[in-house]
Amino acid sequence: MSEKPFDYWEFFADDARRIGSELYARLSEGVRDDADLRAMTVNAKRGQPHANLLFGAVHFLLLRGTQHPLRAFYPDLNGGYAKEGDPFPVFRDFCMTHRAALEPLINMRVTNTNEVGRSAILHPGFRMAAQQANAPLYLIEIGPSAGLNLIWDDYGVNYHKDGKTIASITPDAPLVIECEARGEKVPPTGPAPQIAGRIGLELNPVDLSNDDDRDWLRALMWPDQIP
Repeated sequence: MSEKPFDYWEFFADDARRIGSELYARLSEGVRDDADLRAMTVNAKRGQPHANLLFGAVHFLLLRGTQHPLRAFYPDLNGGYAKEGDPFPVFRDFCMTHRAALEPLINMRVTNTNEVGRSAILHPGFRMAAQQANAPLYLIEIGPSAGLNLIWDDYGVNYHKDGKTIASITPDAPLVIECEARGEKVPPTGPAPQIAGRIGLELNPVDLSNDDDRDWLRALMWPDQIP
């Protein structure tokens, strides 16, 4: 019996549902069976994920104030609430109506996102590396986008397990990441290691002082995954 051929949109739908995004799971299933919507992504830059670009472009226009019934299905535009029902027919209408604005975004933009939650792992990892090396750290990040994880030591972290906080790092920082710990070990805390240098190597750097770049990063956040 031959294996079922790989389908990108079906894979994305399964992954979105695993993460807990029913909105993007349903939209992915709809795009999977819609040749017109899939055709909108064919001129995306090589190597760029079509789903993130299409959904990001739609989200970008909505965040910029484009008025359409689709807004009702996006929790981040409605105080955390979303309209019940199938969002795909409304999503398709939005895409067809605003195709001329969506396609340039899909064709020119890239998915250079910043997930600062990753810094919760960098804290203990860099502490252990500095301890073993007994020397300051030089940081080099490939593909840092806006560089938000290069300043990982500016963020605080609370590590939780079984409903209890088992370790904290700078809990009074302007941004504190909440992290669920697994396993028996407790993440190391204490002062952050000395950083001797930070370098980011990015083909498509993000300028956070630029409104378009900043709004594009916001658009790449999934609308039903509100922090």
